[in-house]
Amino acid sequence: MIEINFQQLEENIAKLSHINPVMVIKNNAYNTNLEKTFKLALKYHIKYFSSTNLEELIFLRKQNKDVILILLGIPNLDDVVLYLKYDITISLNSMEEVQQFKEYSLKCHLKINLMMNRFGIKITHLKQVLAKINTSNLVLMGAYSHLFTKEKALYSKQVEMFEESIKYLPKNLFLHLNSTAYLNKPSPFHYRLGMAFYEKVFKLSAKVIKVNEIKMLDYLGYGLDFQALETLKIAILDIGYYHGYRKNGIQYAKINHKYYEVVGKICMNYCFILVDDEIEIGSTAMLIGDDKLDFDYMTNHGMTYYELITSFR
Repeated sequence: MIEINFQQLEENIAKLSHINPVMVIKNNAYNTNLEKTFKLALKYHIKYFSSTNLEELIFLRKQNKDVILILLGIPNLDDVVLYLKYDITISLNSMEEVQQFKEYSLKCHLKINLMMNRFGIKITHLKQVLAKINTSNLVLMGAYSHLFTKEKALYSKQVEMFEESIKYLPKNLFLHLNSTAYLNKPSPFHYRLGMAFYEKVFKLSAKVIKVNEIKMLDYLGYGLDFQALETLKIAILDIGYYHGYRKNGIQYAKINHKYYEVVGKICMNYCFILVDDEIEIGSTAMLIGDDKLDFDYMTNHGMTYYELITSFR
């Protein structure tokens, strides 16, 4: 049901490879296919990869011994043997984490908390943290932060804060800051990109498994949500909320370049669309994958494109 346009994915990777970015491959490479996506990235000499999931990074290490693998988020002391065995660069977000890992010769990047207040070391604590790292076995390789908004004044403020913070750091560290939302802004720092690699590659589709005719005043599916006001032709698709597909407001499916309204309640494994005589059993209906379908679904559900493409299975 989930289809990935690997030709488009390869084009995206090729276009971005020249800026030497950190490629974010978390959550199965944004619900594409981690193994295939990684192979494409290697084809275009992408060197840096990051994820919040240690198992994903270990999988990549087993495929390639030379790439740089950065674990985002909070490191786990119980996993230190795996970090060392698979040459994983961890993120350090606090003095407490530096204390936890100080005895280990682990590569690390400092996460600096600018204005997002999720993870990271406050700028006022950086000197203390660096002093502790300098007396530890940790190997500081880089630093980064997350930008929380592209609003002009606040974007500039965040960049200024990062520039101020790196004055405390050793020279020649690998510094990554800008993300997909800021690709159009020149930066002296490396880009850490997720969605830029995965734009326009995702499609969600389902098969028409049955076509029914319902009469005037007949109900459809569970509850009283839909009652026919005339004789209608209804196609049943083999997708439902178990697969992540939900309905809120007016949504459509696309078959043979024509849009058909999704009607009635979504079932666990099925949903209904209002069709005409052109639709037959076996027809393929696209539910996500063009501008209109994507926009309608995101608007109805209050989603970003990030949430959209990672919502289905």
